[in-house]
Amino acid sequence: MANLRHFTWQMYDEAIGHLLAFLKARSFQPDLIVGIARGGLIPMATLSHKLGTRSVGVLLLDKTASDERYANASGKQVQVDGSVFRVPPAGTLRRILLVDDITAWGDTLRTARAILQERFGSEIEVVTMSLVYRNVCTDAERGTGRDAARLLDSHWLEVTADTWTVFPWE
Repeated sequence: MANLRHFTWQMYDEAIGHLLAFLKARSFQPDLIVGIARGGLIPMATLSHKLGTRSVGVLLLDKTASDERYANASGKQVQVDGSVFRVPPAGTLRRILLVDDITAWGDTLRTARAILQERFGSEIEVVTMSLVYRNVCTDAERGTGRDAARLLDSHWLEVTADTWTVFPWE
């Protein structure tokens, strides 16, 4: 069994503050915030309120082996189960914020980014954020295409591969 790391609401508030500071430093005001279901929905809603961005979207992607608690990635391809977007008026979408609760291998983020660029155009700027980066790479994989950290523009906490993060809403 993995080591459990309990993510408190106080930690959540600190993580959101960190992500907001990162966006402010980059002068990045998203036109659309997309959460990856299920874990990215709470951060997506929080950031939507904090940033005043009413246009939101949900990507339904599945990669875990089951719905059991602490189920690991199955090694299967990311399954796209659907999407729902409330998009801004035509021609005004330039910046998308893509949010998830945790990133490990990065397959879900890669798939989500490809879906967004296919749907909204490759010229759209997509910034990716996770509350937690679960470092599952070996030292040899660090900095390679296998390293999901390369896909993240920002994250708040990094944990080791043998750590499972339990969020307060779980």
